Amino acid sequence: MSLADKLESRKCALLWDESFLWGLMSYRALRAGGLGFELVSAKDVRTGALEGFDALFVPGGWASNKLKALGKEGAEAIRRFVHEGGAYIGLCGGAGLATNSGLGLISIERKALDKRVPSLAGSVRLKLGESPLWDGIDDPEFQIWWPSQFELADESIKVLARMDSASDDAFSSDMPVSGMDSRAWAEAEEAYGINLDPQKMRDDPVVVEAEYGKGTVIASLVHFDSPKNMNGVRVLGSLWERFGLERTLPWHSSSGRPSGAVYESMRELFELGKKNFLWFERPEPDGMIQWRRGVRGLEYFTLYRLARELSSCFGPAKLAPLEQMAHEFAAQGAGLLALEATAIRRGERLTFKEASDNEMKGLRESLFGKGKSHGGRFKELLDRMDGLLYECLREAMAKEPAGDGADIGRVHIYTGPGKGKTTAGVGLALRAKSRGLRVLYTQFMKETRGGETELLKKAGIEVRRFTEVLSPLFNPEVEMEKLCQLAQDSLKELEGMLDEYDLVVADEFVTMVARRLITEDAALSFISGRPEHVELVLTGRGATERLMDAADLVSEVGKVKHYADGGLRARKGIEY
Repeated sequence: MSLADKLESRKCALLWDESFLWGLMSYRALRAGGLGFELVSAKDVRTGALEGFDALFVPGGWASNKLKALGKEGAEAIRRFVHEGGAYIGLCGGAGLATNSGLGLISIERKALDKRVPSLAGSVRLKLGESPLWDGIDDPEFQIWWPSQFELADESIKVLARMDSASDDAFSSDMPVSGMDSRAWAEAEEAYGINLDPQKMRDDPVVVEAEYGKGTVIASLVHFDSPKNMNGVRVLGSLWERFGLERTLPWHSSSGRPSGAVYESMRELFELGKKNFLWFERPEPDGMIQWRRGVRGLEYFTLYRLARELSSCFGPAKLAPLEQMAHEFAAQGAGLLALEATAIRRGERLTFKEASDNEMKGLRESLFGKGKSHGGRFKELLDRMDGLLYECLREAMAKEPAGDGADIGRVHIYTGPGKGKTTAGVGLALRAKSRGLRVLYTQFMKETRGGETELLKKAGIEVRRFTEVLSPLFNPEVEMEKLCQLAQDSLKELEGMLDEYDLVVADEFVTMVARRLITEDAALSFISGRPEHVELVLTGRGATERLMDAADLVSEVGKVKHYADGGLRARKGIEY
């Protein structure tokens, strides 16, 4: 076997335990990036599972809890694995696990609390050192989520990146970075009793590298696995390339509609916090939340996200044993949130330790324990949910076909306000036909016949135009109810045709969802229910977040300028 072949076959394990939301984030990021890995538990590590791997990837989460889950045997197994030549890649809590207070793989101490800025979250800019990890990174903006801070204890540690500055969309505790200056930060720090000014982190090492025996340790406080952060995706790819780890085809899970008692309990609780202005969901691409000081926002968000994922994986029946536990937690949680919201409106100072109300203190201890780390009813429910999620994701990966998955059809979405979405679909249809694939080209919401459909027919491509499904924007006289029914009937007809083709283009399908002619749930059901071999291409403006999550490829066609804005009409051969 050649050296190249050996490098291509190198395997990575992802340590799942005590990662929760961060584990799910890493799982999705690696899969979306086509970065091969297998899930392993702390128990697997203790029983020698790392012998079959070349790298270990450790997501975020409480480092101390990860160490406890590993136990002495697991910790020693990881040390031995790296010492004998394995690579260790740790993000945030995974980086903390590698330090002197954890596994001792890298000589780093955690900064003392009075020197730290403990609650920074959002986009930050880095000062990049010399490393191939940064190839292709022109604008070094990444994301950080409430990291610890490094204090290097060994001059031989290589600093790959240092903190430069926090972006305007970042928060320190519940204080927005935008509009703050040194004086405002000083006043806020006096009121809060903690460091808040992100400038106090300037030049701090945030991504470091060191050797441990024959192995290499990469420790990063930056979350390269943050949702839709393209710089992070590039860096993860560079890490896989550096260590010669397995690559796969990019894969996005297509989840069904979440439902069931457990999901509804967690959803309603999470929505209650939003209604009381205790937290808010950050806009894409973060996919995270920001909450008021003294409230356990991340914990509620974690339960909500895990419940949503589990419901989509298993459905309500598998989660039935958790219904009572979830109901009781939600009932107590709603009571606690009401008390905390009232206290904040009165102007009371709240921290995770401080509360003037004895009832509030009792509920906090019951739900979350006495410490800042996970405890109480929250930890009991979280562990049960996490065990099921691990099972779900392992099953999903085990069911996938061996090989590179090239025989599995993917879902493309071409969306955005610019010109070229239909053109891309037509081009792909012709390419597929030229390679002998069976191609179906369908159109919705286009009353006039475009020249492309005649050419496609001449090329031997089957064309089906659903001309009865009109655009409500240009046909206000047609009843919306009738249009919706026609769209549903057309979707059902198309569904029955899929099995006979290798590539199916549904032009303006996305627009039908955006214009509410078909529901988002119906569209997702159509996508997930397609035959496994069908490559499905959907075009149109206004793709929703859930539609894009269900796709394997999303291309957004932007508009810098368009001659139509100056009044130029559509032209034959160019627009139709």
